[in-house]
Amino acid sequence: MCPAAVKFSKEHKLNTMKFVLHDFHARPDGGRISGDIDVSDFSAPHVTMNVSANFDLGFVSKFLNLEHVHNVSGAAKVKIKFDDIIDLKNPHHAVSKLDEEYEMTVALDNVHFSSDRYPLPFKILNFYAEVRGHQAKFKLRNLLIGTSDISVAGTIDDLPAIIHHTDVPVDARLKITSKYLDLFELTGSNKSSIDEQIEDLSLDFDFKTSAQNITESKYLPQGDTPYS
Repeated sequence: MCPAAVKFSKEHKLNTMKFVLHDFHARPDGGRISGDIDVSDFSAPHVTMNVSANFDLGFVSKFLNLEHVHNVSGAAKVKIKFDDIIDLKNPHHAVSKLDEEYEMTVALDNVHFSSDRYPLPFKILNFYAEVRGHQAKFKLRNLLIGTSDISVAGTIDDLPAIIHHTDVPVDARLKITSKYLDLFELTGSNKSSIDEQIEDLSLDFDFKTSAQNITESKYLPQGDTPYS
């Protein structure tokens, strides 16, 4: 890991302080972290960060000591690019004015795990999420649970609005596909299970509502529809 540097100007004040950590590399057990971090003006920190991390999920699950998740394997990759001024009195506002200087991607590859709270193992999970400015996209591909498969893709056009429970209009889209769903197997394979099988499922949803309706609604959020 490269050494960090802390700099003061002649005034020796918080607003003249700067922290620099460039081209750093760390290799904790089960992963790698690298990137650059700059923090200036500690009275209202201006943070510039470009960080990448790769982790073995088996090691992460053991480190977190997850009680009900077992036999975890797979890889996670995270990239974060951030450039913003943090209000120390209201740090949660850091994402309220996101622009194209904020980017994050998360990728999960070939994840396998089982749980003592669910009888079927999760065989393969490929997941990718991307946040750029306000917009968030995600894809869940080839999730196999028993003999069933499912893929999900979606977008949210204003993620900060949802985080802050605002009344700003939000458009969220969701696409669900499956070649085969065995509801009997998925719901328990007993007398109370749903004895149905579905082939070639394809669903498309478009939700137009306010962020506050999504976060505050007890059931389905109230929204707009083009149909009469």
